[in-house]
Amino acid sequence: MLRRKSKNDALIITVNRKWYRNKNTLQLLSMCIIPLLLLFVFNYLPMGGLVIAFKDYRYDLGIFGSDWVGLKNFDYIVRSSDFARITRNTLRLNALFIVTGTIGAVINALMLNAITKRIFIKVYQTILIIPYFLSWVIVGYMTYALLNPQYGFLNIILNSMGMESIAWYDEPGYWPAILAIVSLWKM
Repeated sequence: MLRRKSKNDALIITVNRKWYRNKNTLQLLSMCIIPLLLLFVFNYLPMGGLVIAFKDYRYDLGIFGSDWVGLKNFDYIVRSSDFARITRNTLRLNALFIVTGTIGAVINALMLNAITKRIFIKVYQTILIIPYFLSWVIVGYMTYALLNPQYGFLNIILNSMGMESIAWYDEPGYWPAILAIVSLWKM
């Protein structure tokens, strides 16, 4: 004998489905608790330290005991005769980094797409990812070793070709190229 489904049966099935869905949602949310806590602790909590920029910070009084000075700490920078040059250089270098980074990313993508053998793709990807594991301090030392005025690799090559060594760090004209190349390689 066949039993007809009643409204109560449909309600029980709906409640069970909702509980199952909520149970899965609770499991997923519980897995997100630790990453969200880490995000808060390491990304949002340190922003409280930004208040130091607006205080006459004294170590013995701490952050909240120091006197509030508002924008007085920024007054020196803005009134400086170098403020316009600093701002201009910052904007130019950031534009240079954006342009070279975008062009470099497109060229890398095209080069990676042109490789047909899987083993070469893996080698190329490995070579590309290595700079991410190096700190900026190590990259700075590597750049210094490459461009050292006396013993740098590039100056040794120039000397072997009969050319005079170049003081890369003494000329301001070389810095945008040095910074762009190092940033492109590291990023």
